[in-house]
Amino acid sequence: MPETTATDRDLLAVVHRLAAREAQAHLVHPVMSAWTDEPAVTVSIRVRPCPVCGTRPGGPGVVAPATALRPVREVRVLADGERQVEGSALLVSLWCEALTGRALVPLVAQGAARAATVARTRAATVAELHGAGVTGLFDVLTALDAAEEPWSAPGAERWTLPAATRYRLAGAEGRAGGRPAPGSVLRARLRTSFASPHLADPNLAELADAYRAYRLEVAASALVG
Repeated sequence: MPETTATDRDLLAVVHRLAAREAQAHLVHPVMSAWTDEPAVTVSIRVRPCPVCGTRPGGPGVVAPATALRPVREVRVLADGERQVEGSALLVSLWCEALTGRALVPLVAQGAARAATVARTRAATVAELHGAGVTGLFDVLTALDAAEEPWSAPGAERWTLPAATRYRLAGAEGRAGGRPAPGSVLRARLRTSFASPHLADPNLAELADAYRAYRLEVAASALVG
């Protein structure tokens, strides 16, 4: 294996911190009262147009699809102009991404501990960073790491959700020439990204592999210990 530079090591360290947080978030215990008829915490999702791929609502009143994480009853994807559910935790997401229902458990858990909490997905955070002129991979991931760090800190009201994301297939995207798209195409589009479906860099595939391996290592260590 070729010797890594200090920059490579620093970049890998950031990726490892992101992976460790997602592993720790996966091990958060759900608030069981959130699955009753009177949930302790509800989640409102504010879906933003993606500044990278341009994915946005198809017309007025259109409610976001798969990012909605249905059929979780306590999650409300807000229509354009709709107000947040009073007393709910708010998650800002992008139209083009999809998360798992499990990814919301830290948001519910944190919302139960304080009156109000606002979180962004990693992809939404990266989009904001790009809008602010932060584009280099190391700078983006370092800023993402800092934005995500308060996720489990008592009293933190604004933070980034430690969860991998994936590009959301919609409409004809899952088909080719009127027929279902080849499995290889679907797998490529549905592969999870630890930061954003649109974060492009020659080193990203290798970093993604390192991310998945370290996330598994941290989770396994926590379960065994």
